Amino acid sequence: MNPNIAYAMMDRVMGGRGTSLNKIESLTEIEKRIMSNLFDRAFEHLRDAWATIAEIEPILSDFEVNPQFLQMVSPNETVVVISLETMIGETSGMINICIPHVVLEPIIPKLSVHYWMQTERKQVFPKNLRR
Repeated sequence: MNPNIAYAMMDRVMGGRGTSLNKIESLTEIEKRIMSNLFDRAFEHLRDAWATIAEIEPILSDFEVNPQFLQMVSPNETVVVISLETMIGETSGMINICIPHVVLEPIIPKLSVHYWMQTERKQVFPKNLRR
């Protein structure tokens, strides 16, 4: 996540207007804890979004401020990267979600249109029932 977006999120949670602080590498322990809580809440929504496909339990195992020290998988690994352009107040930046192919491989058949058309259940509303 772009640090400016993370700071804008924290500013909004603390009652501000969502402005970025631009203090990239000097997080206090309180700021780290607030951001960790924000990410944990975001993971709940991620879990809900994937619920129809697979049961996932995302966890925040580490918190790294400097992206140079972040390595999720080997450089040759195939991954899916989802990039979201985000704007909070006047602050904009990217939120990137990186999913290794190894993680997606077991559920790839469930991601096809054919699977969705087979498993989709239509809801019957009382007003649509004939008497």
